Amino acid sequence: MPVTYGIDYLYTGSIYIGESDQEMKVIYDTGSDWLLIEGRDCDNCKGSKYDPNTSTYFNTVDIRREHKEYGSFVHVEGNRVQDQVCLKSFSLCMDPYDFFLIQNQFGIPDETDGILGLTQGRRPRGFNIASDFEVGPLFLDTLSFAQHITEKAFSTRFSGPFGESFIDFGPAREEEMSSIGELVDIPCNKGYFYSSIPQGVRFGEEAAGEAYALNGAEAIFTTGISLSMVPSSLSESFFKRLFADMTDYYEDNGVFYANCGSAMKDLYFMFEEHWI
Repeated sequence: MPVTYGIDYLYTGSIYIGESDQEMKVIYDTGSDWLLIEGRDCDNCKGSKYDPNTSTYFNTVDIRREHKEYGSFVHVEGNRVQDQVCLKSFSLCMDPYDFFLIQNQFGIPDETDGILGLTQGRRPRGFNIASDFEVGPLFLDTLSFAQHITEKAFSTRFSGPFGESFIDFGPAREEEMSSIGELVDIPCNKGYFYSSIPQGVRFGEEAAGEAYALNGAEAIFTTGISLSMVPSSLSESFFKRLFADMTDYYEDNGVFYANCGSAMKDLYFMFEEHWI
């Protein structure tokens, strides 16, 4: 599936919903579960709003209004519904598919219409989670159950603003890999997020770089935000070393900013004895 690099450095792509095949542009987010779609009755939604009246497949699953938070970045209110959801126009469809219809929101960029969650789906660990937390429908599981993919996996190539980006569901396309022999397998923890434990961090090239152990800190891989986040206990020393060759950086309320035109040290993490 083609992916667009756009607003807020996020990657988006199209899905198609309902009998009328409404095209909706969604953020691919490996750090969440539900498919969230901006609805017709959402006054502060700026994207292409999904209109359930155009689809006879539409069904309301629960009329109760719910609130969902995605960290401090996105807050949405709405209810659970279902309709046909397709990866391509009128093809690769899941019917029906449960998703969250947004009636009020804060934080979803104006140029997008929702968020497609791709998490592993188990209950999050180590977070302040409500006792009644319920994991939403899992997109990969549903694709697999509908026999649209032969392997419950996905692969991405994110090339920034100047290259071709895509996301593939199912087996990875080896012909798109730069060097199959250089692939490094990083085991992910079996939890809600795709995460692993890096052995260390290095600032700068290998010959002259400073390397430090991370003492078991867990790293979460997510496509839903464009920031690199580190624990507050490490942030000051981490960013001072990262920006050591720069004079024009500053910190504001826990976020570090730097001039993109300045030379910043390359950043490496060690996984499975490999610097990446």
